[in-house]
Amino acid sequence: MQAPLSRSLVLGEQLVSLDGEVVNVQLRGAFSAPEANALLDYIIGCDLALGNLGMVVVTEGDFSITPEARRSIAQRSNFNGRPLMPMAVIGTGTAVRAIFVLLINAIRITLRKPVPVMFFATVEASHKWMQDQLRERAQLVAK
Repeated sequence: MQAPLSRSLVLGEQLVSLDGEVVNVQLRGAFSAPEANALLDYIIGCDLALGNLGMVVVTEGDFSITPEARRSIAQRSNFNGRPLMPMAVIGTGTAVRAIFVLLINAIRITLRKPVPVMFFATVEASHKWMQDQLRERAQLVAK
């Protein structure tokens, strides 16, 4: 399969990079609907080009995900009927969990599917879980 053209992307204050089968997203400040749509376009392209993809979201400082961005993400998360991507969220604070619980619940309600997500204190702590999730998703994609 052809690799995506860009291995990195800057969306306002958000930084996005592709490392193998994992998209790394650094969230800073407000994450808007246009940024969410651009991120989803990038992720969908990478997933289709590579065949399997997971996402690691690293939260930095104060950040927020606007209601419009949450709605956009929820509506576009099940592109082409493919299995949902696993998402490791780095950041264990109450605010981080609250923001992502809102996002995950929006996806679950919209798609009526479980969302493979887990919270970790560090990126390194997420590696084994992500690799297990990618193996599982690869099997689902192959069916």
